[in-house]
Amino acid sequence: MIVAALATILVATPHAFAFQLEGHEVIEAAADKRLLALDVVPGTTVSGRALLATLIATGVLAAPPCFDRNHLRGDCGGTQRLELPLQYWPLVRSGTPDLVIDRQLGQRGQCQHFMARTSDGLSPVDPRFGAPRDLATTAYSRCIRIAGVVFDGILRDPYLAAWRLAGTYVLMHAIEDSFSAAHANRDAQFKVVHLLSWTLLDWPRYAMHGGGRLSAPTHHAVTDHRDDDYVRWDARTLEGRACRDFHNPYAYPEECLTERAQAAVAAIVDYLVVIYRIRERASAQGKQASLFESSSSSADDASLWLGYLRAHISSVAAPVELPTESQSPLPRPDVFFGAQGVGGRHALGAGLWTTRLFYGPALPFALGVSATAGYVRDDGVDQLGASASLSLVLPLLRRFSIGAAPAGVRLACDPRFQRCAADVVAQLGVLLVPLGDSGWLGVEGPRWSWTERAIGTSWFGLALGWSHERGSHPEPVSADAVATWDPPRPDEVRAYRSARSTRVVYLATTVASGRDRSFGGVGFDWRRDRDPWDRRAGFAPELQVEVDTGATADERRGGAVALAPMLRAYVLPNRLALTAAPALVRVGLSEGSTVTLDVGGRAGIVLEVGRLELAVDSPPLSYVSTARWHALPFTVRLGLRID
Repeated sequence: MIVAALATILVATPHAFAFQLEGHEVIEAAADKRLLALDVVPGTTVSGRALLATLIATGVLAAPPCFDRNHLRGDCGGTQRLELPLQYWPLVRSGTPDLVIDRQLGQRGQCQHFMARTSDGLSPVDPRFGAPRDLATTAYSRCIRIAGVVFDGILRDPYLAAWRLAGTYVLMHAIEDSFSAAHANRDAQFKVVHLLSWTLLDWPRYAMHGGGRLSAPTHHAVTDHRDDDYVRWDARTLEGRACRDFHNPYAYPEECLTERAQAAVAAIVDYLVVIYRIRERASAQGKQASLFESSSSSADDASLWLGYLRAHISSVAAPVELPTESQSPLPRPDVFFGAQGVGGRHALGAGLWTTRLFYGPALPFALGVSATAGYVRDDGVDQLGASASLSLVLPLLRRFSIGAAPAGVRLACDPRFQRCAADVVAQLGVLLVPLGDSGWLGVEGPRWSWTERAIGTSWFGLALGWSHERGSHPEPVSADAVATWDPPRPDEVRAYRSARSTRVVYLATTVASGRDRSFGGVGFDWRRDRDPWDRRAGFAPELQVEVDTGATADERRGGAVALAPMLRAYVLPNRLALTAAPALVRVGLSEGSTVTLDVGGRAGIVLEVGRLELAVDSPPLSYVSTARWHALPFTVRLGLRID
């Protein structure tokens, strides 16, 4: 299922990069730089730095690692301030919503990208707009109302809005997408004429209605060159540098941005200013900020929001309007508990099942930690078992999620606990299905034994239970954080890095191997691979430390520690790399307390998806024994970046 999930991401990716994912971040960074340059922001009495600091301190924007001097989370010294400015500047996250796959593949999520639904494009053509009527009216009004709902949620509780994927960056993403010609057709005055819909979602419905060709003026292609229209790629800066030679959102000078991108920057600046003005006015009056409170100030706030829409996202076909009422986005449960039944070949059992999901560390996946405990009758033998596993699941549609649990430990004992056996296992499939607001159905696929290299007798586990939205609990910001935050000026910095090196923790196991030629382990990877643009690129020294158990020397089982100085070469920055370990040193203790030593070399290839890394390493070529060329097969590593 992990392979299927990765395929889903690759299919969805072309649409995901509306204005290109990097384009969103370039626009957002330019807006941040405009604000930071202002001594007084129009419509307020504060500087741009103070405005951004207030939004960060109140949870509207994410806090950079070096924002709060009492709670530093990175390298925040005097030298680092200029060498690692991304530790200080506002985090650019408006591209991240493109990694929310359930908002890509569902019709209901298209307004996150300021796009129409398939049904809108099937309405009759209106000659005034040269496009189906509902693309100009219904789709626009729907997205404007949803934008109002999201904006109100940000005003009320920015932390909850962000947790439920309806926060500041999601609305920022939609606003930016409204300026992409692949998402919305605007006229010469930048008024919206009509929205477009996505070809990949439209094909099935159009085929059912006898339609074949999907025209570019009304449809976003699977890959669309119009999404590249945020930088003037062939232009040069005032100093003569080519615009295509910049590789970090904060590095692009504004003269490199296209007219559409410049308009989007202005819209993001005003968006942040409107949030600040409404929330500060509500705070001064001691009330909750909202567009729907029955007071004169709330009416003024609503007028401010409507004025913003008229200035930046007005339509030639439909008026801007408020939603009819305040609404809460869908809850995002992260704690699950229930009963589980287990079945398989001559196996039947029941017990308890619990899972905790962590959203964010492995985007677009959710990282899960699961535990089960119960009774199983296996081939007529009674067992009490308990297991814990680490899973990766991909939300697809309205929290419906698929994935797998690549690593876990299972302990099985007889009913009197006189004899127990442990095994390293994996669940080959994980399925989570929401049932109403607080119910959940969980399905786990066949259990694979990494020790025996075979599928066990338990074929499936079916769990039914209760779900709960625990949510995130941010650390409070110190009282002086707003006054003391001191981000460097862009013209001061010497590089655009958040770090100089990358750190990864990973799980490793052999593949295409029997029990007598297999091992598994955990490891830590450190490499100095960040270029001045904060990309993982070029050539980089690397060091791996790994602890393994299994057949780590010939066919003798035991444990081993491996140390591998390496060289990494990126074929595609942040995406694809080749590795070479000229001196892989493995010291082990095999059965019979025999100490083993091997020194060899190996090569590998690494694919990065978000913060996940999937690597395949060749069998090592031993310098000690030529017979050991085939002793250990290919190794697969699944890693998570922790920087």
